[in-house]
Amino acid sequence: MALDSDLIRMIDVRSRAEWVETGVAEKAWAISLHEDRFAERLFEARVLADGREIALICATGGRSGRVMRSLQNAGYDGFIDVSEGMLGSERGQGWIAAGLPVVNIENAIAALPKPLI
Repeated sequence: MALDSDLIRMIDVRSRAEWVETGVAEKAWAISLHEDRFAERLFEARVLADGREIALICATGGRSGRVMRSLQNAGYDGFIDVSEGMLGSERGQGWIAAGLPVVNIENAIAALPKPLI
C-alpha cells in the first residue's frame, strides 16, 4: 500500500466524533474539516508531505470530494480523493470494510507532526 511504503500522505477530514466512533486510518493525519485552522493545517501538511501526494478521506467521499474540487478549482495539485471513504460508497467498500488498519483517536492525535497540532 502506498501509505505503508511512504509514497503518499493521508488526511482524514472527518469530525472528532467520527474518529471516536470508527477510529482513524492508520498513518493518516487527523485534520478535521470542521475545526478552526483547517486550511492552514492542510497547507502545512502539504509542506510536510515533501512532494508526496496527499490523499483526502472522509466517511463516504462527499466531504473529501468537495475539498478536492475546491483545491483543484484554486489551482492546487498533489491531492487525491479516496472516494469510497472510510465507510464505503457506491465507488467501493471503504477503508474499514476492506480490513485496512485503524487506530484510536488518541493514538492518531499523538502521531500528528507538531506543526499539524
